[in-house]
Amino acid sequence: FLILVLIPLLLFSKGPEIYTISAELENQHLFVNVILDKNFANQDIVDALNSTNPITFTYEVELLKKKFVMPSKTMVKIKFKKTVQFDNLTNQYELKVYKEDELIDKVTLTSIDDVIKELSELKNVDLGAVVDLEPGENAYYLRARITLLKSFFLWVFPKDVDTGWMEKDLKTP
Repeated sequence: FLILVLIPLLLFSKGPEIYTISAELENQHLFVNVILDKNFANQDIVDALNSTNPITFTYEVELLKKKFVMPSKTMVKIKFKKTVQFDNLTNQYELKVYKEDELIDKVTLTSIDDVIKELSELKNVDLGAVVDLEPGENAYYLRARITLLKSFFLWVFPKDVDTGWMEKDLKTP
C-alpha cells in the first residue's frame, strides 16, 4: 500500500523551476544568466546538502537559431556542473564548479544559505561573439535546463529532479 501511495507522489510532485533567463551584450559577446527559483531548496534538498554525500547540479545552456520548416539549429551548447560536499568535521561545504568537465572554480562555504545561493545562480556565461549572428528579432532563442540527483527517497526510489527546458527569444544587433 505504501508503495502505491508514494510512487504517484514522486512522479507528479512539483519540482524546481527556472525563475529567469537573461542575456546581455558586452564587448560584442553574449553573456547569459540563469536563476533557479529559490523554492527549490526544500527540506529534502537541504538534508541532501547536509549529508556527507556529494550532490551534483548540472546546468545546460544553449543558443539556437530558429528554423521554421526544419528543427532549430544549435549554435552553442555549454554544460556546467556544480558539486557540493559537506564536511561534518569542519562544518564546511566544498563547492566545485566544472565547465565541460574541467574544474574552473573551487570554494569553501560555511553557510547553507550561501550554498543555496550559489546553486541557484549561473551568472555571466559567455556564449561567444555575436558578430557571426544574423541581426533580427526572434531569429535566435536561448534555453536552459538544470538537473540534480536528489537524495534517495526512503533510500529506495532514486529520483532525478529536472527543471525542464526554459526558453527565451533573443534579439540580436
